Amino acid sequence: MEVLKFLLYIIIFIGAAVLGWCIYNIYKQNHSTDKKSDKKENVPYVGFWESFINYFTKAFDFKGCATRAEYWWMVWFTFMCAFVGNMLFVSDVQLPDIALVLLSVLNVFTLIAGMSLIARRMHDIGRSGWNFVCSFLAACGLLFVGISCVDSILFVSVICSLASAWFGLVLPIIWLATPSKYKNNKYKK
Repeated sequence: MEVLKFLLYIIIFIGAAVLGWCIYNIYKQNHSTDKKSDKKENVPYVGFWESFINYFTKAFDFKGCATRAEYWWMVWFTFMCAFVGNMLFVSDVQLPDIALVLLSVLNVFTLIAGMSLIARRMHDIGRSGWNFVCSFLAACGLLFVGISCVDSILFVSVICSLASAWFGLVLPIIWLATPSKYKNNKYKK
């Protein structure tokens, strides 16, 4: 069991390193002299501290836009917080009731802040935040159908599970990694 926990931590650490590398490439792309990057659109680069401040000050703001760097900095930050929190609280330590209540409130707050950040990121690429919600609901529905068909029709179960992975994982990552769109974007002011 301890070996599995150690392997899980190694996988999470590698995931954080890959995420950090992606953020560095976005930073490098926005500060390079290459004309193929977002620089030609004059997309302002948002650093970690500015995105951190925006994450908490715009937690309930579902309007406006968030750049790629702003989104991925916060994904990296929440990923690292979850990693550290998991390392700290993985043991069988009983937390006081007030700590559990505070953690629950913090989780709800970060859930709302994350949803607003995703909506603003979707606006930055010229899409409505509801596209993300519909994709998530389609993935949940397809996964439910896929799980319920496992015993009767295996082919339908596999197809539904693959479609669920597309709508719930691949398509949202493509949307969230898309460069900012300034031309013909009704969400930009």
